[in-house]
Amino acid sequence: MEGKCDHKLIDMIVITLCAVLCGAESWTGVETFGKSKEKWLSSFLDLDHGIPSHDTMGAVFARVNAEAFQTRFAR
Repeated sequence: MEGKCDHKLIDMIVITLCAVLCGAESWTGVETFGKSKEKWLSSFLDLDHGIPSHDTMGAVFARVNAEAFQTRFAR
């Protein structure tokens, strides 16, 4: 991914986790969930730049080592 991402990774993880637990099955679904719950999410996340787009989510998570993430998440 070239360039800079204005969103915090931890915020993107929390949005994604909440969205998936609520039934999201795609990055578009995660974005839709995030936008519909933005007021609630912003009560505990730093969303100065709003909800990340589905393209941003997909690009960032594509760069995450899934095995390492799973190991750390399980801890």
